[in-house]
This record gives sequence, C-alpha cells and structure tokens, in this order.
Amino acid sequence: MQPKNAAVQVGQDAQFSVSAWSVAPVTYQWRLDEAELTGATNRVLIVTNVTLVDLGRRYDVVVNNSARAVTSAPAWLLLATRWTELIFFGSSEGLQRCDGPPWTDLLANRLGVRLRNYAEGGADSSRVRSQITGYLRNLTPTTNTLVSLWTGGAGNDLISGSSVEQAASNRLANLRLLAEAGARDILLPTFLPPERLPAFQRYPHMTTELFLQFDGLVDEGLESLQTQSSVSFYRTDMYSLFTAMWQNPAAYGFRVPPPGSETFGSDIYCDGLHKTTAAHRYVAEHLYRSLTPPLKIESMRKLDAGFTITWSGGSAPFRIERTTDLISGQWQPVGEVSFLTAATVSDNRPREFLRVLFFGQ
Repeated sequence: MQPKNAAVQVGQDAQFSVSAWSVAPVTYQWRLDEAELTGATNRVLIVTNVTLVDLGRRYDVVVNNSARAVTSAPAWLLLATRWTELIFFGSSEGLQRCDGPPWTDLLANRLGVRLRNYAEGGADSSRVRSQITGYLRNLTPTTNTLVSLWTGGAGNDLISGSSVEQAASNRLANLRLLAEAGARDILLPTFLPPERLPAFQRYPHMTTELFLQFDGLVDEGLESLQTQSSVSFYRTDMYSLFTAMWQNPAAYGFRVPPPGSETFGSDIYCDGLHKTTAAHRYVAEHLYRSLTPPLKIESMRKLDAGFTITWSGGSAPFRIERTTDLISGQWQPVGEVSFLTAATVSDNRPREFLRVLFFGQ
C-alpha cells in the first residue's frame, strides 16, 4: 500500500505509512524531497509539530528486500485549511466491483482527509435519508466537513419511475436535512448523460433530456437553500466530462474500438454501468480541481525597489519563488510561506521570473 497525502493543522503531527509484502526481510528508508531522512527507517514516519515551512514538502520511501529496491509514490504534507473529512451518501458507486477503488476513496486520498462512506448499492432517496439520519444520530457536520451526494438516491428514483419533479424534490429534501443539521460545504456533481451508459439502454425513459431537467430543478431549489442556510454547493459539471470522454476516448487514454463494436466504452464502464478505476480517477481529479479554484495572478505593480504581486484562487499557504534562468529550473524562495494573497518582492533583477505556489488542499 502506497503512502497517502497527510493534511494537518500547524502544530499537529503528520503520519505517513507504507505496507510491503516480501518473503525476505524488508527495510525502509524515508526521504524528504528525495533526500534521505536520518533514522527514518520504519514502516511509519511521523513528522512532529508541523510548521509552515514543512508544508508542501514531498515524502517517499525506498523499500528494499535485498533482491531489489522500490521507491514508493510520493506523498505530500498539506495544510488542512478547509476539511478534515469527506462524508458520502447515496449508492456505492460500484465500490470495487470493477478493478479498483471508486472516486470517493480517491478524492479523500487526494484531499488527505478521512472518508466516512454511508452509501449502499441501489439506494433510492428514502434509503439515502436513512443513511443521513443514521449519521446524524452519532455525529454532527461542522465547517471542517465536506458532504457529498451524487447519482444515488434521486437517480434510482428516476429508474424506478418517479417523476422528475418528485426525484428533484426528494434530493432537495435530503440536502435540506443536512443543511439544517449544520452542513456548510456540499459537493453535488451534476448527473452523467444517461444515454452514454450502455446499461441504460434497457431504460428508454432515462434520457439525457430528463437528467438535464432534473439538474435544472435541483439548481432552482438550491438558490433558496443557500440563502436560508448559508450552504456552499459545489456543482461540478460531470455531464461535460463524460460527454468529452465518450466523444474522444483517445484523449483520455482509452481505446477506440471500430464503430459499432460491442466493446465501445468498455474502458470507461467495466460492465456498462459501473465506472472503471481509470474513469473513477478522472472523476476524482475533476472534483478536486473544482473544489480548489486555480491560482491566478491578478496584478503586478512596479515600486521604487521592486514590485507588488497579487493573486487569487489556490489554497493557502502560498510561497513565492524566483529565478533568472527557466532552463536550469533553479528556483529560490522569496520570503516566507504566507496566508495572504499579496506580497512585495524587493531588489528585482533584469529578466527575472516569478511563480506563486500553493500548498493547501
């Protein structure tokens, strides 16, 4: 098992771990930014009392069993500035029915947070409501909680013949229950185009027009819910993502079988309904990017002995670096890591390049 990203608050301890199986004895050597860490030779690495300068650093581990050495995938130390857990309600997204973990697991790992998955296969809206009430019996969502629902619940209502108005009403009722309990950040992706799902050919009433109408009705209801409860809804566009994957599979690394082939789309859906791990990875990455707006330089203003730079997007903490040679790739930090979105750079040099990095979620 590869080490996972760790997201902690300043002053907390961060933990990375790795699992390896071998007949021969195994040794471990952890590295920080590709440099060996003295004494870090156990399966678990603990970084104590994390400070601002520790954030955004890359850790990996070299595992050796005398026959060969293998370097793990990198894991990053991030700042848990927004969420510490992801709560998911709905259908199980296939779990590991195909060839690997679903997007919920991948997104939680990408964010470096704990996943609480209450979903179950084929759940309709009433069962989703039971999942939510079961969660609320023992826990309360906070500002550090990211809640998510997707196709489960209302999607299964539509399959079973509920009207689009009723399905949308059911979805909004479950969202209202979460909002009234204190949820403030809800990830609510749009539906996929159902006509792109091979298995939906046996449900002729499940048309793309129906799903677009459903999402439109939900959007109308979200406006008042946001006003009443101060909830932030992240409406990631999955319709466009899956349309693009289906129309140009090669651009996403998927095979392009001959026209009319029965295997068309098999790299996206392993059984005509449940997504492959490759497709789940695209879902997780698409969701992650929608949760963290891209960093954008807003302005640069010349001063007598330097200039001021401002930016938006990204996720604190930020670090500014400078170089006079893009080819060498030797970047030098400018000042300290910052939670601000503006900085003054002094002693500017001719033909100098700057970049702003962010290390939060």
